[in-house]
Amino acid sequence: MSGFEYGNTRLRVRASWLLDAAAFRDLLQSSTIDGLLSRMATGPYARELEEALVRYRGLRRLDEAVRAHLGRQFADVLSFYADDIRDRLRLYQLGLDIRNVRSLLRALSRRTGGERILSALVPTSNLDGAALGELARQRDVRAAVDLLSVWRLPSPLVIRHLRRVLGRYTETGDVLLLEDALDEAYGATARTEVDRASQGDLLVEAIQDEVDQINLMGVLRARDSASDGAVAMPVTLVDGGRVADSVWEEVIGTEDRSMILARIGGPLPRSWGSGLSAWVEHGNVARLEADLEAARARAAHNRMRSDSLGIGVPVGFMSRKESEAKNLRLVGRAVVGHLPRADAFDQLVGLG
Repeated sequence: MSGFEYGNTRLRVRASWLLDAAAFRDLLQSSTIDGLLSRMATGPYARELEEALVRYRGLRRLDEAVRAHLGRQFADVLSFYADDIRDRLRLYQLGLDIRNVRSLLRALSRRTGGERILSALVPTSNLDGAALGELARQRDVRAAVDLLSVWRLPSPLVIRHLRRVLGRYTETGDVLLLEDALDEAYGATARTEVDRASQGDLLVEAIQDEVDQINLMGVLRARDSASDGAVAMPVTLVDGGRVADSVWEEVIGTEDRSMILARIGGPLPRSWGSGLSAWVEHGNVARLEADLEAARARAAHNRMRSDSLGIGVPVGFMSRKESEAKNLRLVGRAVVGHLPRADAFDQLVGLG
């Protein structure tokens, strides 16, 4: 027994409930947010919608139901496995935790209110919906970091890195110090996992995808900031990816996009090729980021199909549920008129 049989069987059943392209087309036909929620009320989101309908109003009912559902699903995933498998899946969720903490600290530093971004966060078994809500209600960055320190979440290593730079942040107000500390902590954890895992391990592939995308977006934005002779914005490279730091540093100073692609294209996933080739033509980093998110969502499907008795099933399932949550939030905003419905459908990811 590999330890995956029970959990993977449960998750393959749940994967059959994931919303497909036809389901999203149907949801986009809703004339009002109430109509959208009614269409969802008999499906896998029924429990969370019932709770949200009595507590919230308007679009927030959808956002809160989706957030609660995602948190419960991620907690269930860990409950299906034990020992080393569970620990490794916590590592996957750590990447989501760090993204959440980064977004919250950024919002608190700008004094825009952490609660305003809660709907876009991804609750996990460590930092669930209640924990994220409590963090969002803190008065400032220091209070949020102090609370994380009491909880020792999302990991002791992350807390050590944050506290190491907290004093400098207090003096300068530069939230990039905190974001760099988060990236360094994630990179150190990722490198440990990459070094100990076997060749072709699908959890490592998912981690490397995330690290490579973080680094790629960082260096391309730094490159763009220096395009008119300005000083390039600083970049903290995250450890654990496929591309060497020296190569990323070359990219910042390279003007020709085709030369950049030739330099980095080999180590990066083949599925990123079309997005990178398109970027060579249009040069828009935001469009490239959206293309890579779509490619990573498709990779999650492949991991579930290709690794029926391995870690690809829980990793792929979590990635697909995260994509589904993003898609539902997008559909909700289209239904209330924040963007055209056709545009919303074109932006959905993970349906292939």
